[in-house]
Amino acid sequence: MPTLATKLIIYERLKQLQLPTLKYTRLRGDMIEVFKMVHEYYDINAAVKLNFNIFSTTRGNTYKLQKIQAIITYESFPFPRG
Repeated sequence: MPTLATKLIIYERLKQLQLPTLKYTRLRGDMIEVFKMVHEYYDINAAVKLNFNIFSTTRGNTYKLQKIQAIITYESFPFPRG
C-alpha cells in the first residue's frame, strides 16, 4: 500500500513528465467509448443501447443522453441491527 509520501512522489513525477493521472486516463477512455457508441462506430447489435433525451431543449445538441433513475426502496434491503 503506497504511503502519502510515495503518492506525492508519484504525482510529482507525473507532473514533471507531463503525463495524466490514471483517474483522468480512465475517464477519457470512457468518454471515447461513449462517443463511439453514440456515433455508431460499433455494430449496433453488439453495443449497449443508449437512449437520447428528446424532451429537452439543448440548443441543437441532438446527442444528449437520457438519465435513467434507479428506484430503490430501503424496506426491501434492511440493514442488519447489531
